[in-house]
Amino acid sequence: QEEERRRVARELHDQAGQALMILHLGLSQLEREQDAGQIKERAASLRSLTQETMEEVRNLAFDLRPAALDELGLVPALRDYVRDFSGRIGIPIHLKESGLDGRLHPDVELVVFRAIQEGLTNMAKHARAKSASVSLIADSTRLEAKVEDDGVGFEVSGVLGSARRKAL
Repeated sequence: QEEERRRVARELHDQAGQALMILHLGLSQLEREQDAGQIKERAASLRSLTQETMEEVRNLAFDLRPAALDELGLVPALRDYVRDFSGRIGIPIHLKESGLDGRLHPDVELVVFRAIQEGLTNMAKHARAKSASVSLIADSTRLEAKVEDDGVGFEVSGVLGSARRKAL
C-alpha cells in the first residue's frame, strides 16, 4: 500500500501538479495578452492541456479504485479496465469471461481485479508483448483468472532461485 501511495503521490506531483502550474502561468499570460489571435491560440492550448490533465487524474483514480467494480461488478469493471489499459499502452488485449453471471463477494471481486491489474501492469513493463489476453472462467466451485501475453517471458526457476531476488 505504501508503494502504491508513493507511486500515486509521484504521479500527482509530476503530471497533474506540473500541468496545473502550466495552466496557472498560461492563464496569467492570457490576462495580459492584447492580440485576439494570440488569445484564441493560447486558450486552445490551455484547453487541450486541461483535457489531458483531466484524463490523467481520471486514470489515476480508476487505478486506485474503479467505481464500476463497486457499482456494476467484476466483469463490467474488467471490460472497462482492459479497454482503457489497452488503449493507454497500445497493445491489443482480449478479455474472455465465462460462467460469471452474477456478482461475487466484494472482497473476491476486488482481489481478482487487483491480481489481473497487476498481471497486466507487469506485462506492460517487462514482457515486450505485442498482444495479451485475460480470461476469467468460473463454475460452481472455482474461479480461474489468467493473464497471458506473447512477450519474452522469464525462467521461473532462475527467478525464484536467485540469491539477489528482492521482489515479491
